[in-house]
Amino acid sequence: MAAGSSSCFTLHILLALFSTSFFSACQSLTSYITRDSYLIACGSTSETIDSDGRKWVGDASPSALHYLTKSNTSVGASTTMQNPNLPSVVPFLSARIFTSQASYTFPVTPGRHWLRLYFYPFPYMDFDPNNAIVSVRFKSYSLINNMSIVREIQALNYYFIMKEYSINVTSSRFTVSFIPGKAKDAFAMVNGIELMSMPDDLFHDTMKDV
Repeated sequence: MAAGSSSCFTLHILLALFSTSFFSACQSLTSYITRDSYLIACGSTSETIDSDGRKWVGDASPSALHYLTKSNTSVGASTTMQNPNLPSVVPFLSARIFTSQASYTFPVTPGRHWLRLYFYPFPYMDFDPNNAIVSVRFKSYSLINNMSIVREIQALNYYFIMKEYSINVTSSRFTVSFIPGKAKDAFAMVNGIELMSMPDDLFHDTMKDV
């Protein structure tokens, strides 16, 4: 077989393998029913709808108050300064500010979950966005370590930051903790928390040689 034909044959095999894997993943997603789904607009007192039509529940609203650890060191913040490059008003124009460690706890079904955290710092009262430095933990795992949100946004040339994680939850409660940074006057903050269950077999722990 000529070299060109051999390369073409190999490419067809790889495309076939990729197509099969992609089709299987799509089938898994299509048949999957989400068991847990939370959209939390941090610092908000009401329910709001984002540009995709999804309903976010304010963490200070009656239906979501119990998710946040009772603490006198958190502040609900809001702003009317909307950056036109933001994909949606929700959840970016409100935020929860922490001056000491605090946690959100959600009842969940054990299994793999997708966690998204939204960060968009803005001036509020005496809180300077440049002092928004946050660490985030799930159990003993460090998801974010002493991150300056403003510097991260500037370094990436973004308008906001969204961090995403796939986490295997082995209990009926999911707790994510926010810790202020180690610098003077540092505080932790978060604008939105998105948590939903996902198929356990979407990602594999091992890979096979091809």
